[in-house]
Amino acid sequence: MDYQTILDTANAIKEKLDNFTPKVAIVLGSGFGEVIDSIENKVEISYKDVPNMPVSTVAGHKGSFIFGNIENTKVAVMNGRLMFVVVAEESSFFAFSAASFNL
Repeated sequence: MDYQTILDTANAIKEKLDNFTPKVAIVLGSGFGEVIDSIENKVEISYKDVPNMPVSTVAGHKGSFIFGNIENTKVAVMNGRLMFVVVAEESSFFAFSAASFNL
């Protein structure tokens, strides 16, 4: 995945948000779904609705970004993490995640 593709994908996410810039990024693993209940003013974006975003195929991993607030902190949450076997290039995954959360 090249840099321009990563930027295009991050911009597609940004377009769905209203001037929201997260301060904290959280990647949920199995058993941490309750964190979602504490998020206020949620905006949920399914991975399948994000251009170029790999989709989680792991059972029980929903596969969505959730943006909102936990107390007074703006958060970006990956609900359903992606495994490296799902993502062809490990370095692209990290670059993609960083660009996506640095909206």
